[in-house]
Amino acid sequence: MLRSLSSPLFGALTGDSPQRLPSGGSSGVSSGVDSGADSGSEAGSGRGRSDGGSVGGRSPFSSSLSFDGEDDYVFLGDEILLTFDRLEMFADLKDIVSKERARLSATIRDRTTGLLSATRHRRKETAQLASRLLPDEASRARLQAKLAARRAELLASLREPAIVSFGEKVAFMLGLTLLLVTEGVLLRSPTRMWVWYAGLIGPLLAARAVLYRASKAGFFLYDFCYAAQLLLLGHLFLFPASGPLFRVNFAVANGPLAWAVVLWRNSLVFHSLDRLTSLAVHFLPPLVTFCLRWYGDGRVGGAEAGGGWHYGAAGDGEWRDHAMYAIGLPLGIYAAWQAAYLVKTEVISRNKLERDPELMTSLRWLTRHPGSLFYRAINAFGPTHHVATFVLLQGIYTLLTLSASVLWYESKVAHAAFLGGLFAVAAFNGASFYFEVVRPPPGGEDGDDAGREKKGKGRHRSRNKRVGAMIGGGGGGRKHRSNHHHRSE
Repeated sequence: MLRSLSSPLFGALTGDSPQRLPSGGSSGVSSGVDSGADSGSEAGSGRGRSDGGSVGGRSPFSSSLSFDGEDDYVFLGDEILLTFDRLEMFADLKDIVSKERARLSATIRDRTTGLLSATRHRRKETAQLASRLLPDEASRARLQAKLAARRAELLASLREPAIVSFGEKVAFMLGLTLLLVTEGVLLRSPTRMWVWYAGLIGPLLAARAVLYRASKAGFFLYDFCYAAQLLLLGHLFLFPASGPLFRVNFAVANGPLAWAVVLWRNSLVFHSLDRLTSLAVHFLPPLVTFCLRWYGDGRVGGAEAGGGWHYGAAGDGEWRDHAMYAIGLPLGIYAAWQAAYLVKTEVISRNKLERDPELMTSLRWLTRHPGSLFYRAINAFGPTHHVATFVLLQGIYTLLTLSASVLWYESKVAHAAFLGGLFAVAAFNGASFYFEVVRPPPGGEDGDDAGREKKGKGRHRSRNKRVGAMIGGGGGGRKHRSNHHHRSE
């Protein structure tokens, strides 16, 4: 009877319908709820059929107890065992969930602790760097005052009307003229390219020296690319017949100097004297050595004069000479410059640089943005080893680019293709500057009031972009000393 009453409960829990008793030789036991008495196997079976005929021929209260012949034992249904199995499974699942929750909590706690530790370490590094650059309260106060004045100046410039100055127009005209003259010399008289270079590079470097010292960027003038200009001018005017010196100049000009056009994103921007000077510093020496290597200089010999020494004589076909003149000697000259540069910045001018954090050097410029690629590379061994890491990276860059110059020395076609690629990169960078920074958004071409308003807003937005570039290194004066920089290391 107990089983008969509990069977629907277990059936409801498990979702299984009770099994129907066979109607053969086995005895059936009915609940007999309506009558309250047994009426034999036939009466019981008949009552079951009459009461449960509408539900598959069996009452929902039929017992699943069965008596198998004379053995007289009770068989518990599979639904009871299945129910207990499911209850055990639920208990196991609860235990698994508890363990997983504890594991996740421990993982989150560990990661949180690690992030907090890293944050504290970064704050400590920042504090150390600030204390090194700004050792006292007076220095910090001066810097804050300068930043406030600079911010007020930039905000005032935003309110001014966006106009193109007369100087920019003149600079654009001169830049375009310089490009046309350089092209004419290259096509009509390549043996005189060195004369055009010597007459052009002097005024450009003089103007740069004045402008950079006025903007506290004078330490950039100690970079290797300016030493390379002196090395090339010394060969042209003091030792024009020196084959080894030409080989050294060829490797330096077509190695670290030339690849700086790509690395520092030099751009062909006609109205910017700063950008044109950077491009001339990096691109004209490779162009001059190209003309000297394949056409001569019109006075020492070369291909057209014949006889005597010519610019292809030193090291032709001798890889041992390439290793000496294209890699060994240039690396020695670079090492001497690097030693002198470190003496200047880390010994002679160290106190001056510490007193004035606005004085910009190559290392300071590369590490001014903590999230930049250069900063992560230089900070690979920690802030205390910035100088050593910087020197190491410069050395690797110089070695790789010097090695590549051997190919340009051996093949005129490869050399010409390389220079053409450099000019294309500079032109593309210049187009990016004009179309992404200078040009205002389209609109206002129809001349009505709305159009003029759009055009005015477009000029204002363009000016905002230029000023923002000056602040963040994206397009203004200091930006040229960054992405469009003149450096070659």
